[in-house]
Amino acid sequence: MLKENNSSQFFPLVVKKLTYAHNNRQLIDGLNFKIELPGVSAIMGPNGAGKSLTLRLLHGLIKPASGMIKWGSTTNPDLVQERQAMVFQKPILLRRTVQDNLIYALKTKSKLDKATQATLLQQALARAQ
Repeated sequence: MLKENNSSQFFPLVVKKLTYAHNNRQLIDGLNFKIELPGVSAIMGPNGAGKSLTLRLLHGLIKPASGMIKWGSTTNPDLVQERQAMVFQKPILLRRTVQDNLIYALKTKSKLDKATQATLLQQALARAQ
């Protein structure tokens, strides 16, 4: 899901000939689709059909073997990742404290200096108390 109201710049979402393999096993093979605005879209299917895998590919969490994912006018996953978030069905946190998980997120997703990161961390922890 995109974070800002001007998400239309990232649509349509076009996927062409997307493939993904793991351990010499083809898991996604030639996936094609297009999602346009306005509207609501859903990815549905039985367990093991590749729904979560497809979302991980779309959000740049894993790299496809081949094919194209185009959000609006860009195929650069870094530009899209800065403007979107994905919530997993089962929470994926490191086996650490809440503070350590927040620090990890700030380090991996933020271009802010350490002092600003520390301030944001303290503000988030204070709001949660």
